Amino acid sequence: MTKGLANIRRLDFAQLAYLRAVARTGSVTAAAESLHVTPQTVSGQVGVLEARLGVALLERVGRGVRLTDVAGVVLQYADDILGRGEDLLRALESVDAWRPPTFRVGVGRIVPKLVAHRFLRPVLKLAAPPRMVVREGEEEDLFEQLRSRRLDAVVSSGYTPDGTGLATTELAATRLGVFATPALARRFRRGFPRSLAGAPVLLPGAESPVRRFLDAWLAGNGIAPRVVGEFDDAGQREAFGVAGDGLFFAPDLIADDLRRQYGVVKIGRLPDVWVRYFLVTPVRAFTPPAELAIRPRPGPARGS
Repeated sequence: MTKGLANIRRLDFAQLAYLRAVARTGSVTAAAESLHVTPQTVSGQVGVLEARLGVALLERVGRGVRLTDVAGVVLQYADDILGRGEDLLRALESVDAWRPPTFRVGVGRIVPKLVAHRFLRPVLKLAAPPRMVVREGEEEDLFEQLRSRRLDAVVSSGYTPDGTGLATTELAATRLGVFATPALARRFRRGFPRSLAGAPVLLPGAESPVRRFLDAWLAGNGIAPRVVGEFDDAGQREAFGVAGDGLFFAPDLIADDLRRQYGVVKIGRLPDVWVRYFLVTPVRAFTPPAELAIRPRPGPARGS
């Protein structure tokens, strides 16, 4: 056995995964629960890794454990090693004729459903489309799943992650449009956007970046609409708007989709309020075809 091969055999993917689980959960017991093994298995495998590397990775503190300084260094490499291993498996899936690949994508909770559909639909149009698994959640949680390769990509709204190991591509920059049923649109189209003063409106939730931009624009222009309701979920906001309960705001990018599916019309666009959407992916050597299908094509920017 060569010296290089002997050194490589000091590393074990499973043992690195056990160490990473301890770091993420904060204890051996919690790590064991997350991995569906016994605490003895976790501590034993981390012990084997310590013996192979010749360094201490965990130290006891009361009834618990904490990572040593050198464990932090090991974890930096472990994340990359385990991530590359996941990339390898994903690459093999794409050439396995007997098993269709799976593309796991997270969508930020505040990304409108029609916007997500617009970006993700090209994946299903591939010659050999993967089985697409879509998860919705808070963007910071989705980015953490992305770092651990539990997701292949994340579609986010106006927010990009901190830290290394992730790449961000802008998918679209679009102005914010105002939509309503035809009857409401006839009432408030004349004199837009001043006509929004006193108009019944359905707003995004207070935590949405779009809401902050919208509030600033309305205040800066001295326009005070009558707020009928606030909705974290864009789909619920659209449902109330389609029922004629008020004017609602949505990316101009999906104006045609809203008209076709719901029969609502655009009253106008806010001139200075923009919404941006991003594709966030791991930095990796192999790019899945599904990711390439989502990325914007060279040429004019997607959006309006």
